[in-house]
Amino acid sequence: MQGSNQHKTRNIIVFAGTTEGRILSDRLCESGITHLVSVASGCGSEMLGEHESRTVLTGRMDEEEIIACLKQHGFHEGDFLADATHPYATGVTKNLQRAAERTGVTYLRIARKSMDVGDHDVRLYETISTCAKSVNLLSGNILLATGSKELEQFCAEVSEDTIGRTYVRVLPTEESIAACKRCGIDIAHILALQGPFTEELNTALLRQYRIAHMITKESGTEGGFPEKTKAARKAGVMLHVLTRPADPAGVTLEQAYRTLSGTERNDGIRRRVSLIGIGMGTEATLTVEAKELLAKAEALFGAPRLLPEQDFRQIFPFYRPEEIIPVLEEHPEWKEIAILFSGDSGFFSGARSMHAALKERMPELTVQLIPGINSVAFLAARLGESYEDAAIVSLHGRNTPGQRGVLLEKIRRHRKTFVLAASTEEARELVRQMKENGIRAEVLMGCDLSYENERIITVDTDGDEWPEMPEETTLLTLLVKNADPKSRLLLPVLPDKAFIRGNVPMTKACIRHESIRRLQLKEGERLYDIGGGTGSVTIETALLHPSLQVFSVEQNREACALIRENCKRHRCTNVTVVEGAAPEALTGLPAPDAVFLGGTGGRLREILSALGKMRSGIRIVMNMVTPETMTEWMELQREISVQEEEMVQLTVSTFQRVGEHSMPHTDNPVTIVSFVLEGSAPA
Repeated sequence: MQGSNQHKTRNIIVFAGTTEGRILSDRLCESGITHLVSVASGCGSEMLGEHESRTVLTGRMDEEEIIACLKQHGFHEGDFLADATHPYATGVTKNLQRAAERTGVTYLRIARKSMDVGDHDVRLYETISTCAKSVNLLSGNILLATGSKELEQFCAEVSEDTIGRTYVRVLPTEESIAACKRCGIDIAHILALQGPFTEELNTALLRQYRIAHMITKESGTEGGFPEKTKAARKAGVMLHVLTRPADPAGVTLEQAYRTLSGTERNDGIRRRVSLIGIGMGTEATLTVEAKELLAKAEALFGAPRLLPEQDFRQIFPFYRPEEIIPVLEEHPEWKEIAILFSGDSGFFSGARSMHAALKERMPELTVQLIPGINSVAFLAARLGESYEDAAIVSLHGRNTPGQRGVLLEKIRRHRKTFVLAASTEEARELVRQMKENGIRAEVLMGCDLSYENERIITVDTDGDEWPEMPEETTLLTLLVKNADPKSRLLLPVLPDKAFIRGNVPMTKACIRHESIRRLQLKEGERLYDIGGGTGSVTIETALLHPSLQVFSVEQNREACALIRENCKRHRCTNVTVVEGAAPEALTGLPAPDAVFLGGTGGRLREILSALGKMRSGIRIVMNMVTPETMTEWMELQREISVQEEEMVQLTVSTFQRVGEHSMPHTDNPVTIVSFVLEGSAPA
């Protein structure tokens, strides 16, 4: 076979078992370069589609069959074999390497960059066999998302019970579905789907099938691995990851295309991408360095409002990595590229994620960050204020109840707080919440800073009127000046009298504070208070930090009303009251990091079983008063897996004046047990 005018004397075959293989073939087609593509199945052939520059070969080949194929199509020394098979297909890669060596064909391995799997509910394995043996000891439903190849070996290592609670995600091919049936997978447990899978779809599947453990390969960005990890965290699912086999030294997709198309850059000049912070948006706030780089740029990217109106060499209204990177890959001839960001490239800017994406996907580029003047510095200068002693918060993409709670806490504690808002509605809502939470402050709003219609408007939270502002105003920077900031207690504990009690039981202060200490809560975590009572534990934990999410679960309607009243009294904005009995009331809630069991209604076994199915590693603190609860716990200890268990019994005496004497009043002893739950209790 012959190549295009660019590549007349070289034959090319692409072994495409991944997204990269399809992309590489499509780009060769776009350049008019004829080539062969080898895929394992008809499904792969359908995904490629027909093109006059592409001949598709379907079916798996061993080493001798690969050599025969190369000879049949006239491959000789100097021709190219591009290996874009899956990183885990190590046997295929070895066959391709040996076939290329024996025929003198140049071998190119398209390497997929390895990713950091993190350490949040993730276990790593080198083989599917070791993974299967580990998962076989755990409870809860399993999603096997490694494809059909590993299925037989997985099923050989696990019990029939484990196979019965395993769901398998495979390609919608007869071969894959037949493999599932041979291994005894229930037809209702076969999820025959074609990727790619978004984070939302992954999350929905995990929740729909009540998955506790997801088994996957570390397949990189192109294989959808980030979407799987994010979904697992969101759904509270433990991730079991088959680590990637050592990959031979390879080239990037862009480098492979340049080699095969004959467009390698041999001038010794690296391509440079400048991520430029353009200040407030007008030419007056551009730095000299930014202007010089813009003058050199051969292509310009950015959000539409940031791009110049006059003609530029090449202008693209793109600002996301997934939009920009394909364009850069298509134009290797560009040496100087500029991507524009508002404000400062290092200050609440999309430049950070763009920088990371470019370094991962196109490591051959030189990427540099160019700072600009951010809106906080600009507004501070306009007002004659400093900002080194101020709190700074952005509401852009962070306007959730928990994040607003963090913002209100900062405003309450600081004399000056700068806030980046996306709209006048956000600013109006912030002022309303400040009033509702008793924060008296002056709000200075910088609107459309640096533009001709720039204005600075003052709002007082003591006032009732909202100034007239054009609703289309979208560039808002606020300075909130709190004349009476409140210092935060170093040990924020509340006495019992701080709560409205009614006729509902309450965990007393000494027991409450010792229990909360043992929860070991961290910023941003999620807590269940099961058996909320008056809400004393709920509220004391919620007040520790506004980023905490607290779910107070209580079946008594009167108690739920008290919890809400006490939350209102203490201005807790990060509490959700769940009316109902556990464990049924826990259905649909996000998995917790910690749980306080103040009351179980005699259903401790069921509650621990439900929690263990949500995720592993939940920190649990339980108060026990009755001997029945103690007996139930002692029996359960033999059946469940826990770590870091501690038990302590407290007896608290308070003194009351009786005439001229102080008489002790002793409450019933309370046993506090704390532990980390590694698995669910048998139902």
